[in-house]
Amino acid sequence: MIEEEMKGNNGLCSKGFRSCFFSNGTMVTYCGGLPLAVKVLGGLLANKKYTVEEWKRVYDNIQTQIIRSDDNKQDSVYRVLYLSYEDLPMHLKHCFLCLAYFPENYKIRVNRLYYLWAAEGIITSSCDEPTIQESGEEYLEELVRRNMVIAEKDFTSWRWDSCQMHDMMRGVCLYEAKKENFLQVIKAPTTSTSTVNAHTRRSRRLAVHGGNALNMLGCKSNKKARSVLCFESDSNLLKQSAQGFQNLQLLRVLDLSLARFGGRIPSGIGKLIHLRFLSLYMTNISHLPSSLRNLKLLLYLNLFSECPVHVPNIFKEMVELRYLWLPFSMDDKTKLELSNLVNLEFLCGLNSENCSITDLRGMTRLRTLVVLEGKYTSEILASSLRELRNLERFHLSTNIQSDEAYEVDFIWNFIHLRDLDMWMHMTRLPEHSRFPPNLASISLRECRMEEDPLPILEKLLHLQSVELSYSAFVGRKMVCSKGGFPQLRELILMVLKELEEWVIEEGSMPCLRTLHIEVCDKLKEIPEGLKYIISLKELEISGMDKEWNEKLVSGGESYYKVQHIPSVQFNY
Repeated sequence: MIEEEMKGNNGLCSKGFRSCFFSNGTMVTYCGGLPLAVKVLGGLLANKKYTVEEWKRVYDNIQTQIIRSDDNKQDSVYRVLYLSYEDLPMHLKHCFLCLAYFPENYKIRVNRLYYLWAAEGIITSSCDEPTIQESGEEYLEELVRRNMVIAEKDFTSWRWDSCQMHDMMRGVCLYEAKKENFLQVIKAPTTSTSTVNAHTRRSRRLAVHGGNALNMLGCKSNKKARSVLCFESDSNLLKQSAQGFQNLQLLRVLDLSLARFGGRIPSGIGKLIHLRFLSLYMTNISHLPSSLRNLKLLLYLNLFSECPVHVPNIFKEMVELRYLWLPFSMDDKTKLELSNLVNLEFLCGLNSENCSITDLRGMTRLRTLVVLEGKYTSEILASSLRELRNLERFHLSTNIQSDEAYEVDFIWNFIHLRDLDMWMHMTRLPEHSRFPPNLASISLRECRMEEDPLPILEKLLHLQSVELSYSAFVGRKMVCSKGGFPQLRELILMVLKELEEWVIEEGSMPCLRTLHIEVCDKLKEIPEGLKYIISLKELEISGMDKEWNEKLVSGGESYYKVQHIPSVQFNY
């Protein structure tokens, strides 16, 4: 396993390495039979390019470090994991220690993590440098390669989506964070105020786990705190936070996701002028204070809420913003000017009622853009979006009640686009040659197309996920042709109420793994050609006539079409 982890090391002296590390099995013994420790040791050694003599010195050094554990197997395993931390360059040590903020078994969304790293000063970004996301991916990639972090990728974009740590590696992370006074974890109700006071005089980073622990942040001993992240808070924080904001004016990071403020957040938050990172995600706030306009150094601002929110026009001077997630719904009085936010890399929640889509014209660094339902003309859309050539993910929703049909030829400009979601009326799709060349995922909803879209979509060679839903297609028949969809892994057909016939030719969709069919009332039967798709692992059928179940179960007249699929599920 160690050798497998080291395959990428072209400078490895095989003879020297084998003689040192496998002659008596000592190194593997120190790993205690734990695959994680073996992988971590392999990841550590993969960075080394030495001669036989140098490998012996590395071996002796590692053995000296591990032998301090006095033959305790578990201690020796932890020493192996600790060595991987010791071998990190300084910036990656800082990245790794930031993971100590998060609770056990917590799935960390990588976008949140990257901008946290940026707010901590680990990542810098200017107009002529990589984006925060690009730099963050590079750092996370290295931690994953060293087997210090477990991460999952979005199969359509092949970018990291979330990450977490093995419990033993997390133990190393927490130990080092505490030893270096990197951060203090406050657990309510188990952590006393006196304990918090003692530790926060030394640590400038606080992770608040649960309960009403935020009331401890009002202590004067916290005045030097630089970062506060709250998890699982279950109390009304309005009064607690008012005092806390007064004492935390050096903060660079404040994450209050899922906290509760009883509708309003104190205006004192506007005094935290050093903030780079602020999350008020799902905090049940109905009004944001105008004092937020003072936070001119913000890189990350998450205001997402499912409830209507009044947002003052606070963004004019937030020119450093890289990430902005607006509330899903804003009241009628909210009118925002966003044209100065030319450094944005992520923008979600823009709509025509509260914002002007023409403000997008200068946001050429955008990688992710989500435009909510609004009233736009095809011409305004095209002129506002034409220059956004770096987009990788684009979701667009227009007024679906409108009879106006949109032309979407402008998507050709998005040459880096991987993920496209359009909820809008359009008479036709552009020709396949007018689509971005590397498009991997497309969702079409409420399009009301009368021509079968599959002959165009199946020619997009990199497509891995397709969703057609809510009357995206209103015709009778769809055909998947031989050789079409060569890389498609996921297909969703949902609420296509006029669809009667679906033909799959042999040789179509050779890589399909997941198929979901839901509420296609007039679809008579499962396609005959499904029997040819031997790659299919999961078929889910929801909201269809019970005859489908009778035909497709073992012994049914159409069972032969699905008998090769490991998982066939019916939901009513």
